[in-house]
Amino acid sequence: MEFLTGFLIEKVFALDNLFVFVAIFQFFAIPATYQHRVLFFGLLGALVFRVIFIALGAVLLKYKVLVIAFGVLLAATGVKILFAPKKPINPEANVTIRLLRRLLPVTSQLEGQNFFHRLAGTWNLTPLLVALVFIDMSDILFRQIR
Repeated sequence: MEFLTGFLIEKVFALDNLFVFVAIFQFFAIPATYQHRVLFFGLLGALVFRVIFIALGAVLLKYKVLVIAFGVLLAATGVKILFAPKKPINPEANVTIRLLRRLLPVTSQLEGQNFFHRLAGTWNLTPLLVALVFIDMSDILFRQIR
């Protein structure tokens, strides 16, 4: 029964991720032909981030004070989410996306399946790479919530 419950919960979370991916692809107007490329590199990014977080977690779990501090932070965040009003999701308001666009030049159009595009002698990010960064950041956020 525990296995079945865990299995069903993971399936529901996977379905939740699909809705987020579809919303991201629609917002950035990523055509279906390029979505596989973004998801493939998003999966590679997720694996790299998991290795980093597991290694970092293994080191941090040695310190009881940090475990208690993270527990209190997690509980406070849960209470805040419980009582916070619902807001519409706006990817343009995301801190990561705003910082990315402020630090690096981003083109407004897709350039095929390329993540980077050379324009007037400078390298620019395409919306495909911005969508990839947004998908990886949302994956990190969802993993931390679970």
